[in-house]
Order: sequence, then structure tokens, then C-alpha cells
Amino acid sequence: MTLAVDILIVIAVLLAVRVGWRQGAFTAVLAAVGVIAGLVLGTAVAPLVMQLTDQAALRFLLAIGVLILLVGLGQLVGASIGAALRDRMRTRSGQRVDSSVGAVFQAVAAIVVIWLVSLPLASNLGGQPGEALRSSRILSGLNSAAPSQLSALPNGVAAMLNESGLPPLVSPWEGSGSTVQVDAPAQDVDDPEMVERLRPSVIHVLGDAEACSRRLMGSGFVTAQDYVITNAHVVAGTDKVRLDTVLGLKDADVVYYNPDVDIAVLHSPELGIEPLPWAEQPAVTGDDAVVLGFPQSGPFNAGMARIRDRL
Repeated sequence: MTLAVDILIVIAVLLAVRVGWRQGAFTAVLAAVGVIAGLVLGTAVAPLVMQLTDQAALRFLLAIGVLILLVGLGQLVGASIGAALRDRMRTRSGQRVDSSVGAVFQAVAAIVVIWLVSLPLASNLGGQPGEALRSSRILSGLNSAAPSQLSALPNGVAAMLNESGLPPLVSPWEGSGSTVQVDAPAQDVDDPEMVERLRPSVIHVLGDAEACSRRLMGSGFVTAQDYVITNAHVVAGTDKVRLDTVLGLKDADVVYYNPDVDIAVLHSPELGIEPLPWAEQPAVTGDDAVVLGFPQSGPFNAGMARIRDRL
């Protein structure tokens, strides 16, 4: 499926060249301006539309739909204005120059748009489509060649589509940079008694961010008496944080926040839950592990994992 993604990208660029040749530079430039304007407007409008539902899948579809609609409208308006200007050209030599410039510009514009759209999709899509995007050699090359200053817009779209409200901490095409290979983890947890024993120390963290009308949710664990460690993006911009524990809901305050490493520490007086014991030695490549938490803000889950490398 990865090869199919790369083939589709090549076909899209070739079609853009053909369209650019036929429409000319005026149309290509103004259409590209319309596309960019649609993207910028879409990133502002989509969050408002996403507030209509709390279902993550439906929010994703609404956001993508708004982006596609506004980008399409922007392209249509820009192309129409450009076509009207091109029709005023009377000489064939002028039209050929206009067509040549249009073909080059349209190809570049198509590449930029593909890169802008692919980052949020690769970061948020699961299953085979998401894996195919993340494995694409062309998209990986585009991401490496793109100036870092241009990453703000696709990162903004990715943050909007992401339930956490933050862009991906690691680019979907960069990964950890590790070439270490390890065996797949076991399918079932081999020590269910250990999971039951540690379960109370794993906390479902709920954060309300009134400024952006979002509820952020994630997992955390009790690290010391009345203190919980969670990810910084779970409490980013929150006005109120609560802990859903085996003893009921508890209020908490953010006492440490470091978005650079995505770590936050919460304090909940009289939490009444034993801290999770720390391992005596750090994990190394090939070690078995059990991941405890609330994936996708669902019920508690314990899944097997294997240590590959350090980020």
C-alpha cells in the first residue's frame, strides 16, 4: 500500500503540471493563493465545527470535511479570477510563457499542498492508510526537504485533529531514528495478578480547558504520596484538573509542567492511593513491559510491549 501512496503522489503532481500548462501562470498562482487561504481559514473554522460533537471519529471527519470544502472553494475562486486575466492575453508567445510558468508553479504548489495535508493525516490516521502514509518515501523526502519554518501550518492542523490538542511530538516520518530490531511482544499479559495489584495506582486524568472548549483526557500514575505524573499535553491550557481513581473523583493542581519533554506533575491532597513502585534498574532493549492506562480515554487496559530503544 505504501507504493500505491507514492504512485498516487506522482500522478497528482503530473496532473498538476498538465493543469498548470493548460491554465497558465495567472490561474495557477491565484488558485494556489486560494488554496492557502482556504487552509488558513479552515484551521480557524474547523475547531468551531468540531465542537458540535464529542465523538473523536466524527470530529475528525468534520474537520477534514471543512478543510476540503474551504480549500476547494479557495481554489475555485482563485482559478476563476486567473482564467479571466489569461483570456486578456492576445499573443501566442505570451500564452506559451504563461503556460510554462503555470506548469512549474502548479507542480510546486501541488507538492506543497500534499506535504501540508499529509502531516496531520499521517499523525492521526490509524490502520493501513496511516501506516502507508508514514512509510511513504516521497512524503519522508518532502518532510526532510521542507524548511522548518513552514511546519507551523501542518502542525496546527495536526493539533486540531489530535484529541490532545497538540501537534505530534515526533514527526511521523522521523520516528526514533533507531534501527534496533526486537521480537514482537507477547499477545497476553503473563502476570495478571501484578496488573490487579498495580491497577489502583494508574489514574485517569481529566482536564477542562474552557478557553478552547475542550476536555483533555489521558493516563497518569501515582509517583509519590498525593502526587501524580502525567503527560503535559493532557493538562495543557486547563482550568480544572480532576483524577478519576478507584476511590472516586479527586481534584488536582498542576505543580510542574514541562511541554518540552511532555511531562506534568499533579498534586491532589489526601489522594489516599499507594505510589507505583519504581524499577530498581532502567529498562534496556529487548526487555518485556506492560503498558497500563486508558487508551483513547476508554476503559482501563493492560497491554504487553517490548523495549526497542530510547528516544
